[in-house]
Amino acid sequence: MGLKHQAPRGTRDLLPAELERWQWAEAQARAVMARYRYREIRTPEFEDYELFARSAGEASDVVQKEMYRFKDLGDRDLALRPEGTAAVARAYLEHSMSGQGRIHRLWYMGPMFRYGRPQKGRYRQFHQIGAEIIGTAAPGADVEIIALFVDLFAAWGFNNLTVAVNSVGTPGMVVGRLRRIAASSDLISKRGSSTISVPQAIDRFIATVIAKTWKNGSTARAHSCPGRMPGNQRRHCSVLAVRF
Repeated sequence: MGLKHQAPRGTRDLLPAELERWQWAEAQARAVMARYRYREIRTPEFEDYELFARSAGEASDVVQKEMYRFKDLGDRDLALRPEGTAAVARAYLEHSMSGQGRIHRLWYMGPMFRYGRPQKGRYRQFHQIGAEIIGTAAPGADVEIIALFVDLFAAWGFNNLTVAVNSVGTPGMVVGRLRRIAASSDLISKRGSSTISVPQAIDRFIATVIAKTWKNGSTARAHSCPGRMPGNQRRHCSVLAVRF
């Protein structure tokens, strides 16, 4: 006789033997985040539906096809979180964190929910680690996030990583942006300050990207994207693949 109740489709139980590996991976993540001086933030697993609808777009597949949306007993329109960024931004604004410092480095870890077709290794309840820098538009912030996750995957034991950086523009434009990032004072003069701590991994990442791009132009590949820019010019996207 079959069991009457089983875990819902697209979910799974984490048993003690498997949890040991999860706890190890989580501990590695905490260590990397601490080294980069990111602080953990925890937000509810459900939020107002409108928060995700506005951030992802009403017409997006996430909102139209994948979001777990429901009404509670108070007739409030809620949704299980499909990602973490919107909730972090909401918490930042709600608690006036901008008054506690100019730049905030935050990270989170926990379950997310999307109603997709379950596949091997793909679940409707999945677990995600994310990081956000709020309070700066400096290009170095993007490099810092990339460097952080390169180091995180390395801490998990992944070798020979390839980072694909997607950018609108030709390969030459991408290289030009990287040169400007490398010369950014935000990456050098503010290192070690009480507000911003930029580990050496960032400079190492930039140097690696630029060196490999200059040495081998084939690391940057351009392909046409749908649509055209103002003036009827063809729009291009460049993907820069860098191996670590």
